[in-house]
Amino acid sequence: MSNCDTESVDENQPPPSNNPSTSSATGEDVEVVPKHLRSRYWNSWEEMRLVELWRLYCAEVTTLKINVPIFRTIAEGMREYGFLVNAQEVRRKMNNFKNKYIAERRSLELDGNKKQSDWRLYPLVHCLLAPRQKNQLLTHQKLIINQLFSKIPADVLNKELPFSERLADKTKQQSTSFTSKPVELLTLPTQSRYQPRHQPYAKTFGNYSSTLLRHKFTKEKLTQLIIDNSILSDQRDTALKHLKAEERSFAALESFLLNWEKKHETTLQSLQCTGGE
Repeated sequence: MSNCDTESVDENQPPPSNNPSTSSATGEDVEVVPKHLRSRYWNSWEEMRLVELWRLYCAEVTTLKINVPIFRTIAEGMREYGFLVNAQEVRRKMNNFKNKYIAERRSLELDGNKKQSDWRLYPLVHCLLAPRQKNQLLTHQKLIINQLFSKIPADVLNKELPFSERLADKTKQQSTSFTSKPVELLTLPTQSRYQPRHQPYAKTFGNYSSTLLRHKFTKEKLTQLIIDNSILSDQRDTALKHLKAEERSFAALESFLLNWEKKHETTLQSLQCTGGE
């Protein structure tokens, strides 16, 4: 039995070859992709985080063809989530997202029956790469609201009017119905309505002057108020002067008591010294 018959072959191991660019199993040339050009496998969790960081730095991502410093920042953000990627891999994956988005958008435009893409990240990437409209509103919120209102049918929109608009329509209808009635019928409801005890304050100058006359606020009362105010101010000034004088007298009394205490302490110490001798 020869050595070739007893030799075991491991099918999982690649066949030995001196030239790494050729394969002895098939005899055909197989191109070996360099390590720096190999595409990395991205799971759905990593793709979602990448799109999230892309949306965060959307204004700084100006190109996807060359490496710019923002890709390094996004790669550092991916490392904070525990995903070890470099700036080159980030740029390539974002470029793949762009190409995939363009293909999905074209398929949606061609297929009228298909209203939603099967790609789960399509709505997020659409917010980043959607072509701008010519008459696009400045605020994105107003654009979304207008798009939502355009999808609501007209009959449903009329039924679901806000309370203020419904109230305005109701008042308009009531006003038109009242105007169609005779004048005699219009005067009857106003007599039975509740009349407030106090009339609302008027805003015009003529009504304001009439309010002053109604309260009898005359020039003599104004002069009397000025005199009373001057008397009260004089009394206040006199009270302040008296208070300052009392404070000065209290300070003088306090200093006198302190000096008297020191003097007697000195006398007591001298008496104790003479008594001890």
